[in-house]
Amino acid sequence: MGTYYGANKVQELGRSTTSTTKELTGIKENERLIAVIGNGLYKIAPDVTEASEYDEFYGQYTHGYWLTFKLFVLTNEQLALCPNEGRVKDDDSFMGLF
Repeated sequence: MGTYYGANKVQELGRSTTSTTKELTGIKENERLIAVIGNGLYKIAPDVTEASEYDEFYGQYTHGYWLTFKLFVLTNEQLALCPNEGRVKDDDSFMGLF
């Protein structure tokens, strides 16, 4: 089981990126890659810095389990301000469109 952070705070404090764990360009030693992923009802923010974690969540996204997959880079100091809040409402919800 990986490490999870507060999705709303990650989006607020993080730097959006398109880097993946296979090409960690621009990510420094004291930073982590966090995915904010949502399924239309709720979103979570797992640490996907390790290739195996990235591959697991990105694979779920490509198979349709998650509707959104956004990446953010945060320092360890910023992550200390992002306590895990569990599942939170997915503000990128597509459910209201149907």
